Amino acid sequence: MDRRRLVPVIAPERYAGVPDTEITEASFYGTWEHIDMQYQYKTLQNSKTIYLTADKKITGGITGSWSYDSSNKTLTVNGVKCKVKDAWDWEVSPRKVTITYSGLTAGGLPVWGKKI
Repeated sequence: MDRRRLVPVIAPERYAGVPDTEITEASFYGTWEHIDMQYQYKTLQNSKTIYLTADKKITGGITGSWSYDSSNKTLTVNGVKCKVKDAWDWEVSPRKVTITYSGLTAGGLPVWGKKI
């Protein structure tokens, strides 16, 4: 077994009794905050606004393509496989349930996203 596939990743939002929703391919269409962690000393990592479209394109702060494997709850963003979870959007008022993704690049750097 390839142990690299078992590496846990940190979710972009903290867990707090989030209700499960049905996540379908159409759930991903829309506006997202996306962060590619670069680990620069004393530099705050800022998100980029991106848009996932029905034709599997990514536009906005990054460009490229995406796909979703519903059987494994895996979103692939420009080749990076990310796990998908329901989460609370803690930055909006009132709070709402949203979708998040987290994964690792081939170089081992985290990738996070949250639908807004």
